[in-house]
Amino acid sequence: MSEMISILELYILLTVAWAYILIYSVFQYRSSKNGPLLIRSMYLIIALFSFRFFSAYAINLLHDAQKQALFDEKMSAILTSFYHSMTLDMIDSIVTFAILIIIVLGFFGRQRIQLQNELDQFFRLKSDARRMKEDVHRKRDYIALLETVSAIKKLLIESSTQDEILTYVCALLGKVPHYKVVWIGLQRDENPIIDIAYRVDLVTPPYLTKDFYVTLDESDAHAYGPVGECMRTGKSVLIEDTQSDPRFEAWKYPAKASGLHSVLSLPMKIFNREKLFGVITIYSDAEHQFVNEELRILEDLIQNVSSAIAYHEANNRRKESEHELRNTVALLENIISTAPVRIFWKDRELRYLGCNNHFLHDAGLAHIDQLIGKKDTELVWAEHADEYNRDDRQVLQTENPVVNRVEREREMWLLTNKAPLYDEEHKVIGVVGSYIDITLQRRAELYLKENEQRFRELMNVLPNISIQGYDKDRKVIYWNRQSEVLYGYSEKEARGRRLEELVIPDDMRDQTITDIDNWVHNNIVIPPSELVLRKKDGSEVLVYSSHVMLRSQDDEPEIFSVDIDLTQQKEAEELLEHLANYDVLTQLPNRQFFLRHVKALINKAERNKSAFALLFVDLDDFKIYGHENGDIVLEEVAKRLLSILRDYDFVARYGGDEFIVTIEYEGDRELVQTIAEKIISSLKEPYYSKDITLKIGSSIGISLYPKDATNLQTLLSRADHAMYVAKKNGKNGFKYYGK
Repeated sequence: MSEMISILELYILLTVAWAYILIYSVFQYRSSKNGPLLIRSMYLIIALFSFRFFSAYAINLLHDAQKQALFDEKMSAILTSFYHSMTLDMIDSIVTFAILIIIVLGFFGRQRIQLQNELDQFFRLKSDARRMKEDVHRKRDYIALLETVSAIKKLLIESSTQDEILTYVCALLGKVPHYKVVWIGLQRDENPIIDIAYRVDLVTPPYLTKDFYVTLDESDAHAYGPVGECMRTGKSVLIEDTQSDPRFEAWKYPAKASGLHSVLSLPMKIFNREKLFGVITIYSDAEHQFVNEELRILEDLIQNVSSAIAYHEANNRRKESEHELRNTVALLENIISTAPVRIFWKDRELRYLGCNNHFLHDAGLAHIDQLIGKKDTELVWAEHADEYNRDDRQVLQTENPVVNRVEREREMWLLTNKAPLYDEEHKVIGVVGSYIDITLQRRAELYLKENEQRFRELMNVLPNISIQGYDKDRKVIYWNRQSEVLYGYSEKEARGRRLEELVIPDDMRDQTITDIDNWVHNNIVIPPSELVLRKKDGSEVLVYSSHVMLRSQDDEPEIFSVDIDLTQQKEAEELLEHLANYDVLTQLPNRQFFLRHVKALINKAERNKSAFALLFVDLDDFKIYGHENGDIVLEEVAKRLLSILRDYDFVARYGGDEFIVTIEYEGDRELVQTIAEKIISSLKEPYYSKDITLKIGSSIGISLYPKDATNLQTLLSRADHAMYVAKKNGKNGFKYYGK
């Protein structure tokens, strides 16, 4: 009996142990449902085996309990039947079948995982292909834009008028993919309605209908779109979604009907002009978004277009001035040719160089070529040749004119004047002379008075040509209408006053008086030149001034000055010079100016055995604030940099949000570090745009001449590399190259 009790206790112990293992393995199986498949399978198999042995020992326990009469005989028969015939076999079958299922599921599970991985890889490849296709389309559009920009820059060189330039610019931009509508608006006089001067409309239905308009009248809803904002601010304006941006409310539904998704307006401004010249506006479809690089390309292009228009305007004004000057010269030549005076000029060998028509007629010749190169001994007055040549030689030797000499030639009495003929270097190259038939003096005097009146009237109406006449004491005797416009003095105010009291600046008075006296008394001609003269209001004006001396009826000298205003031409030249060397937004030197400056700085440092530092400054977190706020930040950054640097330090905008600073020093590298720290501290201070506070930082790379490099490209490259290291190290810091 005691032996039986010990076996029963053993069965109880084993039954409890396998029950614990069963419960533990089931709990671990449920807890690891997100774990590896192998671990879960192991826990499940352990649970099945635990269940098998738990069941077996439980049945043995019941059987032994029956033997000890703990159950009745009927219950004992049932237990014995299950124990010996079915129970354990059934449990073993269940466990075996379950293990097979686990193995099969594990196999197919692995196949399922492999299939899922292949599907994931397929979808990733499909996504990559879609992105590559989008990149191809984007690059194709970018290439098309660059080709269009290249074509436009070519036509800027070939075209010569504003209308021609703007017509081609509008047409070529309309050929860029996704640019569906392009138009150029100009403001005419004080009219608030923007004139659609040039257009390309490729959408259906057309967008630029007769009902479409833009105004600057702020009481009208059509004044608050991209064009109006661009006109008011002078900056580029981008509407990324025509349907959600409230600024585009007035044109929202036509844009939706025409499939227009985004709009970009770009200002066309000519340097030194207060108002915009115009605005060019581009509309794109839903498949296209204006990106930063595209905006930069278009802004640079429109700046080039504006500069080309300014250049061509200045060039056209210059051509007009040259044309007017040529017309004036032709007029003077015509006056000489048709004047009722015989005029001729000879070289130092007394061979004829030219004459007017009346002299040619007196010589009995039909064409000027029959006269040039001949001497008086070969002409109809050969018997008087010695007398004429004697006066000519006297003029050449003494360089003094022969004035009002009375000569007789056959039946005519002539009043002759001769003077030295000078070249541009004021060397005597011959003699010039004139004579008149004084037998008809009275008739000639009347004729001259009539011609003088016509000449004065003609001089009064000449555009842009100021003519003044002075006597030998420099008092005004003639003052045409253009002189009134140019200098501000009316003819009544000017007449009788001395030249130096009117238009000559104080520092030029003594020299001007000397030059006129030398011409009047010593026959030293005043050469043509550019002069800065003074207006009535005290302002200065640049003119091209040439002079001629005539004789009055009393044989008194009269000096006439012909002045052409060069102000517009100089302004155009200054404009082009500024646009070529300075950034339009920040007014800092641009990349071209910087390259020339550093080359000169390298030459200076090489000669003086000195050193300088090149700081490459890049703004951190700049692009997140958008284009309009970005322009405000760039302007403020330029001001802060200028306030930090010394007068002889240099700063330039290299491009985008990059700036270059050069610092000259003599062994004191702490100065470079101090300035770099000041730049970083200043640039990270907040910026304010309307009601928004903007915060950016800066990363600076520093290369030293001659320590790091002795040429421009290497210095720049190493400063750029150091800047990227500084940015990688956490931004808002600086880094020397190589450290």
